[in-house]
Amino acid sequence: MGADSMMARVLRWMMSAALASAVGCAKVTIARGPYVQDVRENSALVVWEGEAPPGASVGFGVQSTDERSAPATCEAIHCSALLSGLEPDTAYVYQVVQADGTAAPEGTIHTAPARSRPFTFGVFGDNRTDARSHRAVVETMRSVGAPEFLVHTGDMVESGSDEGQWNQFFAIEAELLRDVPIYPAVGNHEKTGGKAAILERLFHPPAAESGSTADTYYSFEWGNSHFIAIDGQIHIDDEDACAARGKPYAGCLDAAQQRWLEADLAKAAADPGIEHVFVFMHVGPYSSKVGRTGSETIRRLLGLFAESKVKLVISGHDHYYERGVSGNGLDYVISGGGGAPLYRTDPDRTSALWPHEIDVSVATHNFQIIEVRGSLIEVTSYRGDTGAVLDHFLIGEDPDCVAPVDCLGEEPGICEGSWTCPDFTCVWECAPPPACEVAADCPLSSGGSCPGHWECPFTGRCQWACDVVGECTVDADCDALEPLNACEGGHYVCETALCEWRCDALPPPAGPADDAGEPDAGADASMALPAPRRPARPC
Repeated sequence: MGADSMMARVLRWMMSAALASAVGCAKVTIARGPYVQDVRENSALVVWEGEAPPGASVGFGVQSTDERSAPATCEAIHCSALLSGLEPDTAYVYQVVQADGTAAPEGTIHTAPARSRPFTFGVFGDNRTDARSHRAVVETMRSVGAPEFLVHTGDMVESGSDEGQWNQFFAIEAELLRDVPIYPAVGNHEKTGGKAAILERLFHPPAAESGSTADTYYSFEWGNSHFIAIDGQIHIDDEDACAARGKPYAGCLDAAQQRWLEADLAKAAADPGIEHVFVFMHVGPYSSKVGRTGSETIRRLLGLFAESKVKLVISGHDHYYERGVSGNGLDYVISGGGGAPLYRTDPDRTSALWPHEIDVSVATHNFQIIEVRGSLIEVTSYRGDTGAVLDHFLIGEDPDCVAPVDCLGEEPGICEGSWTCPDFTCVWECAPPPACEVAADCPLSSGGSCPGHWECPFTGRCQWACDVVGECTVDADCDALEPLNACEGGHYVCETALCEWRCDALPPPAGPADDAGEPDAGADASMALPAPRRPARPC
């Protein structure tokens, strides 16, 4: 028996044993999940782990899970089903159904919007070790209001190679992740032997689609924003390799990740539909924990960030909440209070080491709900235990509008219509004219800003035609106009409601030039013009 088969049997036994104790030894076919991954405008992935008999599928639809079905693909205990052909910005219900008819609880997927609109996402990280605090953070976040997706700053578990700890993680977050996709950054506790094998098995970020060659760094888009996950744990170089590339410090991004990051930032900067870029990683540029200084790798990337559309740098690793501004003016947040034991902060020490501004630094379990409204980013931090607001700040400026009601104070257009708010800008949209077969089908009221009448052209839609306004009705209406110089004498007449100048007499034909004289006596006779010939007399 191969090593992979043996490992699969061990994992199945571990999950069955762990869950059997919680459900009285009843048969359980789904141990983890189902949970949602890689949600896009037209597709989403449903993932679960457990016993995987052939024939499992996912039913889904707008109204019912019976509308459509997607087959599952399973590798050992890990199963997934791709739900495709979805509509943007639409809610779907789904349910995993095993071949024997066993069904998991229903979940909900809300696809990504096709165009810019307000949206919210959640941020938290460092859940490891303390299950009670982890559960409190998750329950409080759900009570505040589930965001559209989650950004996780890493360290989901204490030991990334311990399947039992992953069981605990999914048991605590089951109801949240059933409906809300999560996008993780790899943390140092997920790493074992230079890899994050279980993390990469469990989660399906859009790595290949974003041009990445590894699942631990990737990017995705939502609305008018671009999100970049940076791997500061696995795809990095040692000190010698960094020095050889002109980076005299350990832990620089390896060459492949560095090239990808630069290209990804440039692509987002060139996209007119992208207004904000958020970057997230486990260890951020600064640390207020005694004995730590933050990541030099990320500090050296701040210049690159500032040259692009990056608006917020998000990290974890330190078990507290902190918010500040980098030395080159970028807002940053440390969100490492998702359940792990808290750290004492010493902001004065770290701000002296690396000049930057620290606005808030407090040791408490926490999470963030971030709302993006056009050009404005609103960040609200909450205590993980009580849900009390811990901090609140804004990045950017309010857009013209978020909804059409915000435009009601503006001057309306000249046509019948209403206000709309595409791309957070007030636009007056004329209502379509009524249908018609003949002009008599059109409204009795005026349809324009000029005197006129309704017509029914070939389009079959009423069209308002302005009446022609003439200059005159009789010749006398033109008397006040300046005479034209086309002739010596003349007058205006009123012709088809327009004043036209009429000449009284044609000007005399031009005569010989006044300075014409006798031919030069010395002129060559051959140059004389021939005399005109008399016309022949008719017979």
